[in-house]
Amino acid sequence: MPADAHGGNARQRVRTRRIGRATRRVSSAVLPLKLWQPRWFDGVALVVGSTAPDLAYVLDGSGLPVWPFSHQVLGLVGWCLPLTLVLGWLIRRAAPALAVHLPQAGPFALRDYGALGGVRHRWPLTVVSAPLGAASHLLLDQLELRVPWTEYAMHVVGAVVLLVLAIRIGRRRLIRRWHGAPPPRSRRPGLFWGVAGAVALPLIAVTPFLPGASLYHTTGARLLCAVGAGLLIASGAVTAASRRRRLVLAGSSRRSATVAPHPCSTQRGCRRRAALSVAASDLPTDSGWGSSQCTHLPQTDRYAEWLGIKEVLR
Repeated sequence: MPADAHGGNARQRVRTRRIGRATRRVSSAVLPLKLWQPRWFDGVALVVGSTAPDLAYVLDGSGLPVWPFSHQVLGLVGWCLPLTLVLGWLIRRAAPALAVHLPQAGPFALRDYGALGGVRHRWPLTVVSAPLGAASHLLLDQLELRVPWTEYAMHVVGAVVLLVLAIRIGRRRLIRRWHGAPPPRSRRPGLFWGVAGAVALPLIAVTPFLPGASLYHTTGARLLCAVGAGLLIASGAVTAASRRRRLVLAGSSRRSATVAPHPCSTQRGCRRRAALSVAASDLPTDSGWGSSQCTHLPQTDRYAEWLGIKEVLR
């Protein structure tokens, strides 16, 4: 039988078409766990892990043996876990800069998700949550294969549940309650959306010409990754630009701090000038210290110690 883009036969192709639709409802199957016991689960690992099996479709036609491995039990550890760990780390790093450039979106409170950038769960929590999310994906796939009529019903139910959960999380400000307020980040919409478009649009443009583009789940996964890559890289660009600006300002502050403040505007400064003026008569006339002008320089204490009047200056 002719091989398809996955390297399998026509029966496998039909199976992948069913499985490929699962991404739209798997998140709604694992999010209730986070709402049930927030401290027991890593929400980012649950959601990313639930979509990790289908991300293998991005590599259709590459010859890499990622499918059907990504949808097998061994794939939970060999594919889904490492992929979730990498993507989870990237998402958390990008979350503060990404969220500040999103609209608040009313009850969804999208900007609250910037707080994910400061969250660091214990590693056993993440290592368990990632395969758990992926396992929910495989279980729903198996249900669809054995009871085909449930496929579309689960898509509708999953979409509704996901919408309800997202509104509940936003209205109750659960992200802030779990993780605190998002870290402050400066908005640079021109840079952010410019970089996001420059990265995502070329990837989207070449997607129809890649191997396996006729398979809708393959194209859908690639489009999702193109948009995600654009947002992640744009967040990194904004973070790098803000960090560079802070370094420049810090350098300017250090240069300004090398000049001692003029103390003559204070009473203590006037006493110091008076003490130095009296003692300066013992210095050679060419030292420049015998004038009545203010002699407050960074080395004042060194000269005062030489003159033996340091206790006066204190």
